[in-house]
Amino acid sequence: MRRARNTRIIVWGTVFIGLAALQFFAFHSTLGIADAARSVSHSQEVRAQLQSVQSTLVDAEAGQRGYLITGDDADLDRYRDATGSIHERIDRLRHLTADNPRHQSALDQIDRLAREELSQLAATIALRRREGSQAAREIVASVRGKQAMNALRGVIARMNDEESRLLAVGQQRVSARRRVVITAYVGITARNLLVVVISFLLVRRHLAERRAIQRKIRHQSLHDPLTGLPNRLLFQRRVARCVHRARRDEHGRPYYAVLFIDMDRFKTINDTLGHAAGDRLLRSVAGRLRAGVRSSEPGDASRKPPRRQDIVARLGGDEFTVLLEGLDSPERATVVAERLLGLLSAPHTYRGNSMISTPSIGIALGGPEYRRAEDLVRNADAAMYEAKMAGKACWRVFDPATRPQTTHRLPLDLHPSGEALPREFVRSVA
Repeated sequence: MRRARNTRIIVWGTVFIGLAALQFFAFHSTLGIADAARSVSHSQEVRAQLQSVQSTLVDAEAGQRGYLITGDDADLDRYRDATGSIHERIDRLRHLTADNPRHQSALDQIDRLAREELSQLAATIALRRREGSQAAREIVASVRGKQAMNALRGVIARMNDEESRLLAVGQQRVSARRRVVITAYVGITARNLLVVVISFLLVRRHLAERRAIQRKIRHQSLHDPLTGLPNRLLFQRRVARCVHRARRDEHGRPYYAVLFIDMDRFKTINDTLGHAAGDRLLRSVAGRLRAGVRSSEPGDASRKPPRRQDIVARLGGDEFTVLLEGLDSPERATVVAERLLGLLSAPHTYRGNSMISTPSIGIALGGPEYRRAEDLVRNADAAMYEAKMAGKACWRVFDPATRPQTTHRLPLDLHPSGEALPREFVRSVA
């Protein structure tokens, strides 16, 4: 009797100790999930900051090229904003990667190359001031000064690859820890069923919140917070996919195009009526772009249903882009541009005020000759600046062989005061 009792005590004691060990192991694994998730979030933030550094330099280059083409000091706003924030972003990256010597070395290279690129941009701006538009156009047409930018992209790409590897490791750790938690709780007997259920629910809620946070972070990193449209990063990815697909097809079909849209007189509205009015205008423009891109032309019964591949994005400020995929002909892009021209030129309202801001639209037609998404977006941007030079409220098609390009003027020109001027319809080939 006493021997049997001692045996039961030993058995139940062993079971209890085992269950306690499983419980402790499961709890420790749960903490490991949180640590791994923080590592994943850290890698995502580093990647987002790297993209921000590259985008800032692209903005500086775009502002510089806009000034070289137009000679308007207002085009240098993007250049000045970029030069003022680039080093803050690099310092942020230094803080995030302080425990990674390789990243610190790479950031030293990025800082050096960024300073070199900004110095080259400043030199070309000074040349434009001294020697005029012809010298500036030669600079835009040349490939000088690209070495620093290409080297910088290479360093950023290597850092992105390293962070992608760390991100994959972190996600594997999360998955491994999750499996350990599930395995541990399966081994717990009915005696601790209540504890198991409560702990499992807590862990599941914790994981669900973590996944929700990750989804939110991912969505925020790929979308504009004001309009809800895709941002520059997501748009570049979609364009890159089109470029890759077109290069595989030697005929370059189906066709695709990028529209670069800048709202005229937006700064005046923003300064006069306030930032709230400017935000309201941007949201209104975003809604009209969505409707304009996905709607069919009146009277065109043969048009297929809206293409799910089309995407409208906001790059920043009053600049929007549209990617049109699956076009049956290149001319379809100009049809969409004409429709958007009419939609966006209609007055917007804010607290009883009529806000009039017409668009200048640049069109770049995709094809197998493109190798990078940035080239297509840059060409659309250049065409947009040509549209502004042609009088605004019009669209222009980028054509490197016959530049300057075809321009289409808005039939109804609206004065900033809100009064309608006489209608005129102008098509010109420069």
